[in-house]
Parts: sequence; C-alpha cells; structure tokens
Amino acid sequence: MAALAVRSKKARLWLDVPGGYNFLAMCKGYRWVKYPPFRMNISKESLAYVHDLGTTVCRSVTSFNGRRLEVEIESEHLLDPEERNLLIIQLRRIYSLHWNLKSFHKLLSKEKEFSWIAKQRLGWFLRSASFFEDIVKMLLSVNCTREQTQEMTVNLVQELGKPLSAKSPYHAFPTPEMILKAGVNVLRQRIKSGYRSQSIAEAAHRFSKGEFQEGELVNLSTLEVRKRLLTLRGLDSLFLRQLMLFQGRFDDLSTDGMHAPSDGKLLPSLTPRPLLIQAMYRKWGEWQGLVAWFDLDETKNSPEMVGN
Repeated sequence: MAALAVRSKKARLWLDVPGGYNFLAMCKGYRWVKYPPFRMNISKESLAYVHDLGTTVCRSVTSFNGRRLEVEIESEHLLDPEERNLLIIQLRRIYSLHWNLKSFHKLLSKEKEFSWIAKQRLGWFLRSASFFEDIVKMLLSVNCTREQTQEMTVNLVQELGKPLSAKSPYHAFPTPEMILKAGVNVLRQRIKSGYRSQSIAEAAHRFSKGEFQEGELVNLSTLEVRKRLLTLRGLDSLFLRQLMLFQGRFDDLSTDGMHAPSDGKLLPSLTPRPLLIQAMYRKWGEWQGLVAWFDLDETKNSPEMVGN
C-alpha cells in the first residue's frame, strides 16, 4: 500500500515493505547504486533516483523509517494520479518490494554455511525503474571495469536523458526511443560505448517495437524466460544470470561460466562440469539460483559504499 502527503511542488510517499526487508543491504547489494540516475547519500542513508514518467520527470529520495519506505518527490509540477501510479510502479520495481523472501531466509538460517545470508536479511536486489535500463547497464558492463561502466552510464544519462528541469543537473535514464533517435554513431562517439553500441541500439529497437514486455514474461516458465533473454545480443553469462534473478527466477541455475569446485568452492578451471555444479545446489530447489549467486558471484558484484 502507498500513502501520499503533498506540500507545494513536493510530495511524500510511504510504501509498505516485505517482512524482514533490509533497505541498506539491498541498496549496497548490486553495482547499480554506483550508476546514475541513482545517487546514494551515506550520511542520510537515502537513495535518490530520477524518473522519466513520460509526461514529466521527477526525482525521488528514498529512506527507510524502520517500518516503511519514505519517499520524498521533487518535480516541476504536482504529479497527477496517472503519473503518481507510474511512479509507485517504478519504485516497487526498483526496491523489489513484491518479493517475499521469508521462506528463503528460514531455509538458510538452518544451514551453517549460508546462515549469514538469513542473519543479514539479504536477497533483495536494487534494480532499475525499467527492464530496458537493467539490460543497457548490463551491456555497458561487459568486458570492462566498473569505472568504465560508470563513465559510459554517466555519458548516456547526461547526453540523452530528460533533465529534471531546464537548469537541473539531474537527468533520467533515456528511453529506447531516445537511444534509437540518437543512433549508433552518437553512442560510439559521445557515449564512448564502443562495440557495445550496436547491441544497445538493437535492444532499443526491440523494446520500442514491444518485443520485450516484462509483464509477458510472468506467465512463461523459467526455461522459456531464459530462452527469450538469450536472444538479446551482447550479454555474457554472468549478466544473463543476473537478469534472471532480477526477474525473480531464483530457481534458474545456468552453469555458463561456472567451473569445477575445489574444497567445496567453484574455482576457475578449463573444464566446466555442469552436472557437478547442478548437484551442488539442487537441494535448494526454488532458491538454487539465488544461493549459487551468493556463493559464487556475490563477492564480485557487491560494490563498496559510495559517497555523495
């Protein structure tokens, strides 16, 4: 549920959260916190994001008051009901508010090796306001450092995204149509996205044509969702696994890029052993992909806290 308070051109929302929700751990749990339109304020324990609502742009600043998320909204005009509803949809997606992880934490609390996940109430991911933004950021993360990804994302948002206002330094993430209008040459020359530019332009084209509607994926099996995502050009195995988790497909256990274990852990090897990997996590059932992510990828993907 969401409550709303309005004052001048600013408003405030309160959003209910799932049981056991850990806001700060969720914010720090994936690298998106370092990339615009996100901006973390460590001292205030809040996270800002710039939203493109189609008819207007607004900026949200979200914090946790111990019971609910408290969201301050800044915009050039008061949001109408349609804009407000779209904002709530985006906020719920960003903060993964529809995921109930009680049974996940209960299961892992009984296991010595993974009880730390339950104790810290981990498992929610910081996502973008749209499926398209997640995909583009992952394309910008392939074969480069986080610093390079951050630089390309800053360029993309500042060059192509809508500003909060005429003189505002804050911009929203560009839509597929904006990227298509800019073209591959602009991506290469001004965004500095190199060979990734073609993949980004192709993704923008497919989204603008309605080929990837996130709502349509809900009724597909995990295997069918994976097959759909595999048609996206330019994604490597790590980011494909992450996209599956972002879709709430916690049972997905792709063995691409995972290698044979040594002393109970999977270490780099020239010989992938998919059957052994699957056997290691099969007992976790509907949660096997999420457990594997924490066991194998979490230390590589959790960013350090960043300043203002």
